[in-house]
Amino acid sequence: MYRLRKEAKHSLIVKKSEFIAILLRVDNEEEVKEHLKAIQKEHPKARHICHAVIIHNDQVIERSNDDGEPSGTAGLPILAVLRKRKLENVLAVVVRYFGGVLLGSRGLLRAYTQSIAECADKAELSEVKGMLKSTIRIPIRYTDSILSLLKDATILSKDFGEDVTITFISENDSWKSDCRTICSGNFEIVEQKAILTEIC
Repeated sequence: MYRLRKEAKHSLIVKKSEFIAILLRVDNEEEVKEHLKAIQKEHPKARHICHAVIIHNDQVIERSNDDGEPSGTAGLPILAVLRKRKLENVLAVVVRYFGGVLLGSRGLLRAYTQSIAECADKAELSEVKGMLKSTIRIPIRYTDSILSLLKDATILSKDFGEDVTITFISENDSWKSDCRTICSGNFEIVEQKAILTEIC
């Protein structure tokens, strides 16, 4: 999955109608409402402001809105692009200024799909990967060897006491058996949990 690093915007003209596509990072429904309100205020003369949203947090939200366009010609095509591009925690809005030429259902579907797809092409994204956050406790004499073993991991903290407690993020727990060997079995996994991390 991928998330936006910053807002993306793109304008497309189709038979005198302007389609302004906007991609925004959102983490909850409140942010969605705020962004939509701001866009409506910025474009009071727009004929339609259609959108789709995908939020994957504690609660999964995936929905779309045609805002007066014929059913299925705007919101759903926008949502389909977001799904195809594997985007999450994103609000996609397409503001349409009518140019006087009717596009028909097919033409609308094509225009909304194209405008948001071209906007997504320009967007700066971070990949979201499932990682493992671990905290281990080891005898102090093994510190250098274990840190060498964890050279590809992201070390978050090292706390020195009688023993050393190390917290780090790794792709998996393939380090575990080597850690056991180095420490002659004398190590403890204090905590371990799966997390999602954004990789730029």
